[in-house]
Amino acid sequence: MFKYFLKARQEELNSIANFSFVQEGVERDIRVKAKDIDFKFSPGFKLGLGGSLPYDGWDLYLNWTHLHNNPVTTYKSASHDLVNIERLQGGAPFVTNDATVRFNLMLNVLDFDWGRRWCLSDAWSIRPSFGAKALWIHQKIGYKFENVQTIPIPNLGPIPGFPEFIDATNNYWGIGPYFAFEGKWSFGWGIGILGKISGSIVW
Repeated sequence: MFKYFLKARQEELNSIANFSFVQEGVERDIRVKAKDIDFKFSPGFKLGLGGSLPYDGWDLYLNWTHLHNNPVTTYKSASHDLVNIERLQGGAPFVTNDATVRFNLMLNVLDFDWGRRWCLSDAWSIRPSFGAKALWIHQKIGYKFENVQTIPIPNLGPIPGFPEFIDATNNYWGIGPYFAFEGKWSFGWGIGILGKISGSIVW
């Protein structure tokens, strides 16, 4: 078993921003600055099983990769200027001073690899291989907005709003062919360079 730390990251999840008015001369513009989610590293592991076949140097390997990433990002603001970007469609926007984003990812990948090593010289060897890849992705993201109120309204001031909760789920699985190519250049004394490139087409 091989353990490691990975960081899961997804773009275009910026739904929280700082909302403010900017006065430039006689014009008053709205400024919205998106805030990033604080993606963190999480432990994962890779478990492999395989070995050499008794015929002509072929080998088989099956690897299972698992990662569970569950970062939580909390935003605090003393000036009540945090806004849900999706609510900026018209009317008086609702702002808050307390927002939380939960990003939950469960990733499982199976790689079946069948290949053969070829020795081109005493120092050079290559190993082309092919096989199949299967993967499952279970993903959740949730937004929580508390202490919600409107921006100040003339002659009324801010009007209290209701807490908002947004949850989204994505379940995905795929399977397809897998290809890889590995090369090794040995210098001697147990020292060398090893490189590998792989890819797959998943449906």
